[in-house]
Amino acid sequence: AAQYGRRAAALGASLSATLEAFVRFRGAFTAELAAIARRRRLDTREATALLVEGEGAVDRLLVALTSGYTAERS
Repeated sequence: AAQYGRRAAALGASLSATLEAFVRFRGAFTAELAAIARRRRLDTREATALLVEGEGAVDRLLVALTSGYTAERS
């Protein structure tokens, strides 16, 4: 994610456009986690844990993306 942020900045993409692309990724990722929970017939507790873990991972990716972007711009 940091490398993606650096690359986007180096190519002249705005931070807004870079974050917009990330949000599309996040939506697809979350939808896939929900599909996995349904396919595996996870109970509510398990499905919630899966989504919470996934959200945490995506949050860490977002921080890395913005750090990479701003480091490239400095």
